[in-house]
Amino acid sequence: MFTLRLICSWMIVLMFITLPGAARAMPDDGGWSDDFFRNGMDGWVIALTVDREGNLYAGGFFTTAGGIAANHIAKWDGAAWAPLGSGVNEAVHALAADGKGNIYAGGNFTTAGSTIVNNIAKWDGAGWTYLNSGMNGSVYALAVDGDDNLYAAGAFTTAGGITVNRVAKWDGASWSALGSGMNNTVSALTVANSGALYAGGRFTMAGDSPANRIAKWDGTSWTALNSGLSYLVHALAVDSSGTLYAGGEFSSADGATARYVAMWDGATWSALGTGARGYVYALVTDADDNLYMGGHFTLAGGTPANYVAKWNGISWTALDSGTDGSVTALTLDAGGSLYAGGSFTTAGGKPSLHIGQWVDLSAVQPNQFLPLVMGE
Repeated sequence: MFTLRLICSWMIVLMFITLPGAARAMPDDGGWSDDFFRNGMDGWVIALTVDREGNLYAGGFFTTAGGIAANHIAKWDGAAWAPLGSGVNEAVHALAADGKGNIYAGGNFTTAGSTIVNNIAKWDGAGWTYLNSGMNGSVYALAVDGDDNLYAAGAFTTAGGITVNRVAKWDGASWSALGSGMNNTVSALTVANSGALYAGGRFTMAGDSPANRIAKWDGTSWTALNSGLSYLVHALAVDSSGTLYAGGEFSSADGATARYVAMWDGATWSALGTGARGYVYALVTDADDNLYMGGHFTLAGGTPANYVAKWNGISWTALDSGTDGSVTALTLDAGGSLYAGGSFTTAGGKPSLHIGQWVDLSAVQPNQFLPLVMGE
């Protein structure tokens, strides 16, 4: 009798896995976590990063995380949200973690904790510190290289009191300019394994050379990437081979059609299928060089994909039913879990307030979005 019941139980499990309805509930690569952040944030998440310990940090326009006070920035340790001191006094637009465990935040705030910081600050795990006198304008992008140098970009023209024109480098002690900078706002940065820094934004000049919305810094000078992109760049990512991906509001790359997302192989630009149907605000690549894209779109390469999608080098796929609003931040942890932040309140059809986690289940079963939950 026990054996018969056991066999029947396994048959029910197998039937559930193979039913069409179950396939829809658990689509084809992973799922949106529903045991992570039940409460999420009370406002828009704009920036995400993960530190060397695997802790997740979120920044944005919110003042609570998981129901606790957290002014514009919070930390998730795998079990609960915690504030970073008393946070910052205005929105956080960018986050980055270095190899020493420090977290950098950029935005349009003037204080972090009780310290005057002017748009950029460092959290060392115990308190906030300023980076000299900070910037004279908003910071929209941050990136850290292999030597733990910090790069910051945005709408500012000075950093630490010196002229830098929208992009600057912090070496742990002082700010320095990268050539003569850019002639307009820089909104995205990424660093390749080679150490090359890529910048994207609204600019048309990098240093003294024409560079339409995207450029490369080699440590000495800026160079254009052919004729660049036709309009604004909001996001950049580089894979392990050095391939660069750009996302934004452009419709062409180097004169060829590339709708809102494009790829640079070091010599030429290419479209990723038919691109996205809507603006792209966030990009990240995983250990297998898959690209994840977030933004304000409902189609990726002709495939229905609500605000978030995955490119495997050949085609686009949706992440379950996606989210119900824009995705403006993406990051990955060491285990391959994808975190998304934005203006959405559901992920995979389940409550997920402004933040969600996509867990890769491909080794076990076909995928699903599970909402980020905050305990019982």
